[in-house]
Amino acid sequence: MRPQSDWDVEGPTSGFAAFMRNFSGNRRTTLERRAAFAAMTATPALALAAILIEGQALAIWQIVVLMALAVDLGGGVFVNATAAAKRWFHRIGARDWHHLAFVLLHIHPLLIAWLLPEFGWVWAAYLYAATVTSTVIVLACPLYLRRPMALTAAAFVLAVAPLLAGTPLLLAWIAPFYVLKLLVAHIVHEEPYAA
Repeated sequence: MRPQSDWDVEGPTSGFAAFMRNFSGNRRTTLERRAAFAAMTATPALALAAILIEGQALAIWQIVVLMALAVDLGGGVFVNATAAAKRWFHRIGARDWHHLAFVLLHIHPLLIAWLLPEFGWVWAAYLYAATVTSTVIVLACPLYLRRPMALTAAAFVLAVAPLLAGTPLLLAWIAPFYVLKLLVAHIVHEEPYAA
């Protein structure tokens, strides 16, 4: 039996619930919220492990910024792929330029290069430009080709990143979370199933 889809975006129009809807989707279930929280806490732990293994002496403010970006990226992979997010970000009236703007505003690699200039401008410029370019390519495809194109583009962006920049372990975790959040989880139009 085919699961029933649920495109109903009715919900609060003001207050904290409406504010959160704009970031994580419409009518999130308890299980979606719990899993998102788990992803948002596990990713900073991964980032901190990378810092410790790499043995870099970072300032506290650099660690705090990296942890904040890790929360956004780790939670973002899960949240943007949920039925709640698909229901909200791909609702009637949403346009491709909304998705492109979402990707353009995610300047995480550039922030990280500013944060850690000894590691990252080539890596950051590549990761940002390749993700934006891939987004344009995917959004130019007919709807039925967007998922396979997004997955293929993500694979190529991630395969090339360490070859071009020699990314240190300290930053190696960032590219998969960044690319998967934007290219695979967010821009791909998928049917939101009812809980």
